[in-house]
Amino acid sequence: MIDQLSVFAAKFLITAYTSILSPVLPSIQDKLDITLTQVGLIVAFFSLSNSVLQPIWGWLEDHFSYYKPLLWSPLLVGITMGSIGFVNSYWLLILLLIIAGVGISSFHPASFAYMAKLKPDSRGMTVSILLFVSSIGFIIGPLTIAYFMSINGFQAFYLVMIPGILMTMVLYLFSFKTMNKLPKSHVATSRSWAFRNINKSIYILFIYALAICILSMNIFSFVPFFLKESSQSLQTIGIALSLFALGSAIGPIVGVTLAKWIGKDIVMLLSTIFAMAFHGLFLTAHHQYSFLATLFFLGVFLMGAYSIIFEIAQNQAGRYVATVSSILGGFVWGCGGVSTILAARFAEFFGLQQMMVGLMSLFIIILLINIFRLIARNKHLTFQKEE
Repeated sequence: MIDQLSVFAAKFLITAYTSILSPVLPSIQDKLDITLTQVGLIVAFFSLSNSVLQPIWGWLEDHFSYYKPLLWSPLLVGITMGSIGFVNSYWLLILLLIIAGVGISSFHPASFAYMAKLKPDSRGMTVSILLFVSSIGFIIGPLTIAYFMSINGFQAFYLVMIPGILMTMVLYLFSFKTMNKLPKSHVATSRSWAFRNINKSIYILFIYALAICILSMNIFSFVPFFLKESSQSLQTIGIALSLFALGSAIGPIVGVTLAKWIGKDIVMLLSTIFAMAFHGLFLTAHHQYSFLATLFFLGVFLMGAYSIIFEIAQNQAGRYVATVSSILGGFVWGCGGVSTILAARFAEFFGLQQMMVGLMSLFIIILLINIFRLIARNKHLTFQKEE
């Protein structure tokens, strides 16, 4: 049990490390005297290395091993992120963040694949817990670093290294033996790119997950501007984002739990319908408490199907669990982040309200995928009965 808890703790820590960059960017800008465009490049390089490139690490871990990345990533990420305080060079900062991104992007597919191997009969709930602790890390990381910086500034930023160092020690003490005892049957023998060998039906799950991630990233990014236009206070905006993040953290656990009672396909369909409804309610809300309530439930239902998608894809992945996990756990989220650039351009031309309404098209795509899956399942059941 403690070996599982240590991996959950490491997942929380890695995500917290990922989330501490944004709050310190204004301080970095002042320290290095750089432009906003240069700040944007920092974020782009960090995002590229920690999410978009995850499928490469997933492929490597499927073909070799995910135990070493799981063990050493917290140490690597902790040291590189903690070294930010020493940096006085713009390009050295980017190099450190790229190295940190390598640790982050190698850890996430390894964590999903390891836990899938450790708990093969409860992959859905395991994925839900991993997503939950990631979301909590994403909430707590910025709050913690903001408080830390307000007291210590960059002078004591090296202390940020300590949790990563300690986490690797904990993983070595409590999870290393379990890692070695697990059979190595997960290692794929073929050196071809994994997509040639996995079940082709996984592709539609990738599209499903990508649509969810684009929605989530754009809602989280543009809700502050939307609420500002509605004359909401900065405090209300902060609470709204926290509630959306909390709902997004709870959603996967609620979804996989309900799936045991009413079935995966039904949960996926209902999650889509209710998410569409609460998105519409948010866009038409006028009262502060209406904004807060609708955003929370929007987060719950938007992410309600995500762990189910993850579980289905992992079960169909064969020996390419890490590759599939890297796509669903990182790559699609990186693509979702990149999509905010297009959404911002759309909002500049047509208005923020129209852009938020336009996100409904992605809900429609998800709804069509759900209907297609239900029709395909019914045809399959009918064919089995006729045989």
